[in-house]
Amino acid sequence: MSEKTTTEEMDTSESIVLVDSDGNEVEFVLIGIVEMEPEGEFALLTPTEQMDGDDDEPMDVYIFHYDVDEDGAESFAPVEDEELVQRVADVARPEFEAAEGEE
Repeated sequence: MSEKTTTEEMDTSESIVLVDSDGNEVEFVLIGIVEMEPEGEFALLTPTEQMDGDDDEPMDVYIFHYDVDEDGAESFAPVEDEELVQRVADVARPEFEAAEGEE
């Protein structure tokens, strides 16, 4: 089985507010999109507060299924499959580490 994967770096000024399972609003920054076929697109998000944090601290990154409808509305759904989360992370990690090294 072959997988087509692409990673797209995003404008980190874009903020997204999602509601957690307890009904709390959490603000995230979209740091990238990973496309894996046949699974689809995945958004890599980090809490906004971590963008202003200490550069030595590891950044929490959350992976969501990502979709854009015909009207341009974005949707984010949590990924429940831990194996899929790991595969997406494995694809995204080298791309973002390389980009980080260029800064």
